[in-house]
Amino acid sequence: LIVTCRQENTSDYGSCMRHPTAQTRYIQEFGEDQIRGYLRNRLLIDSNSGSDADDRRGLVEEVMHTIKQSRICALYSKPFQLSMAMDLYISERDVFSTVTRPFELYKRWLDQWFEQKKIPTVKDHKTKSVEHIWREAEKLAWELHSAGVSHDKVGVRGTDSAEWKWFRRCPLRVQNFHHESLFSFRHKSIQENLVGSFLVQRLMADRAEQELSKISLSTDFPVLRAFREILAGLSAEKEEPRAQLASIIKERLWENVIASRGQPDRGQCAANSISLLNATRCSFVGQDLRGIHIPKANLQGAELCGSNLEGANLEGADIRGANLIGAKLKGTKMMRVTASELINTLEGHTAEVTAVAVAPDGETIVTGSSDKTARVWNRSTGELINTLE
Repeated sequence: LIVTCRQENTSDYGSCMRHPTAQTRYIQEFGEDQIRGYLRNRLLIDSNSGSDADDRRGLVEEVMHTIKQSRICALYSKPFQLSMAMDLYISERDVFSTVTRPFELYKRWLDQWFEQKKIPTVKDHKTKSVEHIWREAEKLAWELHSAGVSHDKVGVRGTDSAEWKWFRRCPLRVQNFHHESLFSFRHKSIQENLVGSFLVQRLMADRAEQELSKISLSTDFPVLRAFREILAGLSAEKEEPRAQLASIIKERLWENVIASRGQPDRGQCAANSISLLNATRCSFVGQDLRGIHIPKANLQGAELCGSNLEGANLEGADIRGANLIGAKLKGTKMMRVTASELINTLEGHTAEVTAVAVAPDGETIVTGSSDKTARVWNRSTGELINTLE
């Protein structure tokens, strides 16, 4: 039995269980009454003050009001994220009002988790810093994610050696720490946010060409969102050196994109780099992008107005919602690009369609075909209005 809140997890968990016919049950998002019920139960469990029902009811409504006012209130309809916030609420009563970005919730929750799971090392009997555990957890998340899995065998990680003590401080789902036991992070979103953080850390150091050439991130929306949120947080930092890091990271991603000019072997790195830039809502207006290789890049909603893409390789790229007004596309490879969602299929022609025109009203479409007919259609309904032979 697979119980998950996300459909894309089922194939990964199914392979983990090695059971192709495993049943799946999906956890739905909480409605307001369910959030209120969860808060009531958590406050009852976590309360050490012996507060009565009236006090708890008032506290529940106070927290509900704060959640509704939160900039990320939609996040708390997800059961796991709500549980994370309530874990923090025990010691940080202002969590619902002070957390303004999704990644900030994960960071504060992980900071607390790492701090609570202190294990002295065998070598010097000192506890590794929370920052050290962060870096190791990020690398572990990347190792799993780049292999396309959420789980792995404990292997040498489960040993008691000082080198691997950090592993037992990670928020894992694991039965025991024997070599053959399977483990995963407690929730897939933890892994994804750690991957986003890993990429940011690598790009602080250099252009991360090796990592960005390893897998495709163009359709990895949770990681793209996490990356965007982390960079937005850096940009909002009050300390100037920290705020400048976001600009430095974007510059390095740009360098990766331009480095693919005339070099197809850099295509994967460049496609991931421009996908990450686009995720941060970076503008490409008027940019000289001639000859770049970005196959299968995610350019959804990209601002490419007036950009020069002559000779660029955009094969398989997703350009849905992109603004290409005035863009130069001479010699641009655009085979198999995803330009729009399929709204309707107009069926009737018996040979290749050779011409399409849309009437000024935007609702009437005329198509011409090698079957020696022209057909008139209603765009919204797909209805065939007339056939001209």
